[in-house]
Amino acid sequence: MPKKRYGLPKYLLNKPPGSELWYQIFYKKDRQPKTKQIRLDAHDLAGAKIERERLLRAFELGLFDPWEDKEDAPERRDPLLHEAFDGYLHAHRGLADGTLASRRSCFRLFAARVDPHHRRRLSQIKESDLERFIEQPSFAESSRNKRLTELGALFRWAVEEKLCEENVAYAYKHRRGRGLSIHARRARRGTPRAPMMPDDLRRLLSQIQAHGGHLHLYDMILFCIATGLRRGEVCALRRMDVHVEEPPPGHLNSVTGRIRVRSWRDPRTGEEFRTKTGKDRTVPLCPLAANLAQRHLASATTEDGYRPLFVAPMGGRMNTSELSRLFARHRDDAGFTDRTTFHSCRHTFATWLLLLGCNIFSIKRLLGHSALDELVTYAEMCEDFLMGDARSLQRQILFTLCPELPGPVVERVLPHRSAIYASAGNESLSQIQTLRTIIPVEDVLFSGAAYAATGAHSEPSVFGDLLEARSA
Repeated sequence: MPKKRYGLPKYLLNKPPGSELWYQIFYKKDRQPKTKQIRLDAHDLAGAKIERERLLRAFELGLFDPWEDKEDAPERRDPLLHEAFDGYLHAHRGLADGTLASRRSCFRLFAARVDPHHRRRLSQIKESDLERFIEQPSFAESSRNKRLTELGALFRWAVEEKLCEENVAYAYKHRRGRGLSIHARRARRGTPRAPMMPDDLRRLLSQIQAHGGHLHLYDMILFCIATGLRRGEVCALRRMDVHVEEPPPGHLNSVTGRIRVRSWRDPRTGEEFRTKTGKDRTVPLCPLAANLAQRHLASATTEDGYRPLFVAPMGGRMNTSELSRLFARHRDDAGFTDRTTFHSCRHTFATWLLLLGCNIFSIKRLLGHSALDELVTYAEMCEDFLMGDARSLQRQILFTLCPELPGPVVERVLPHRSAIYASAGNESLSQIQTLRTIIPVEDVLFSGAAYAATGAHSEPSVFGDLLEARSA
């Protein structure tokens, strides 16, 4: 039923089937016609509510009459800052709880700093306001980067919804890093979580295997390094979202598959999980991940699809905090610094794919990132690793992800340094195709496509003994 507001006609919001925009319907029995529909320049409900309040305020001031002005709405005015915050949080309510809480806290701190009396509008926010908030001495550099990213998401949404004309957060971020060298930008961003190289991973897995009581952690580390899943995503991965199959004859890999990373809710228990971005994605499995998934699916004692793929020692879903605690314990015993965390497995996945010459757009889709800017850190890490024996390192990585890969195929897959730079975006897009390797490494890793190459391994997998011992 239409709502009513004192002194105003009845009104309601409507989005016709097949339409991308919302409409405001006004109703008053003493006008002709009794109803009048006005198109709103908004694609989501939160933006439509902001537009509705703008129209009602204009009607109260005598600046707008839907029956006289027909389809012409009054000149658009941007919302107040706190209204924009509420609109963004409502439009993105599908994000993970932790992400929403972090952004709500950031917006509250920003408003307290630049708009304590709730009088400023979104268009009145300048780069100087962002600088005054971001460069507070009490913020660590990592906190500054996080707050800037969160405010950038707000202004990007506002520009898309036409609530403001400029993303001042992007302009400030560009000016903040202008003129700095790569090393200076790294120092400003802070030390990233270090990726693990094959020798580092072998040392960590040996430490876990020697303990003997946390073999589920062993498998989860390998799985995340082979898929790039976040900590919460691997803990919440259900058996119904894992698909493993035997490939057709002639394929290089003995087993292939894919997983679906998505938000879900168990209707029986009410337990739920939401991805960080609120979006679903499908991740193909390389042979290492497919074999791990196949083994855990086969060892399950029930056909319950809601059961997690990696079950905690006491049963049920693995707790993310407990997973980080166990990882930190074995990390310290293996002699790693505290910059190596469980999230480093995700960084390792991205760095390894770049070192193998995978296209950066493919990596972006696999990781579920919304922008290529988030992959710059991985590309800069590759530059350091390529200074050493890059060919040997690439061979170890490829044999780790594809233990059954025939040796002759390896030399046709491993890229030259120029191809890695191209895949990371350091060369023009027109040159990428000429710098790509004979066989795209993505095809070998994820599709198991067959090529005219036969023969035994030219060298054993770097983790051959560990994988055999673990499966035994």
